[in-house]
Amino acid sequence: MLRGVYNEQKEADGIDDIETLSSALSMAMILSNLDRYADMKSCLDEHVLVAQRTLGPDHRFTLELRREQALATFKASSKRGIIGEHALVETCKITEDTHLRTRRVFGDQHHFTVRIRQFRDKMARIDLRYVRAETEGFAKFLLDHDVKMGIRKAAKTFKAMGASDAEIKAVLPAFGRLGVDAAEKWK
Repeated sequence: MLRGVYNEQKEADGIDDIETLSSALSMAMILSNLDRYADMKSCLDEHVLVAQRTLGPDHRFTLELRREQALATFKASSKRGIIGEHALVETCKITEDTHLRTRRVFGDQHHFTVRIRQFRDKMARIDLRYVRAETEGFAKFLLDHDVKMGIRKAAKTFKAMGASDAEIKAVLPAFGRLGVDAAEKWK
């Protein structure tokens, strides 16, 4: 039904019209509620470009479409709780750009800015164990990341136990090459 309304709107006023874009956003929200994120993403990808061209990248409606596009990009790539490396990078880029623009346009405390910031912060805290490596470089990064997290956790534990910075620096090389790197960076 909504697709019919959207198609009528698009036929009557063209894809550049704000009412058509509004219908596309409504359709995307319904697709989200139905967990049809791939359809939602394809709908939004097309309409974000149109909104950026006709309304400008800082228009409230464009920013709303971008926020939903970030969610769709993330959810469309997620399979059983695992997200692809490329989708995560794309989601983070969209989210960061949208957050910066929203903050500049509406201010830091505006509800729209708060919502996109919360999503951005959620992306920043993603547990890398749930990211599917799609390139060799990222696969190596993930292996190193788990070791680095272990080293960082060990160093913090030593610190909590009362170890001095010098003692911590002396112990870290026992973790191998990454431990040596961590010891050089330890403050």
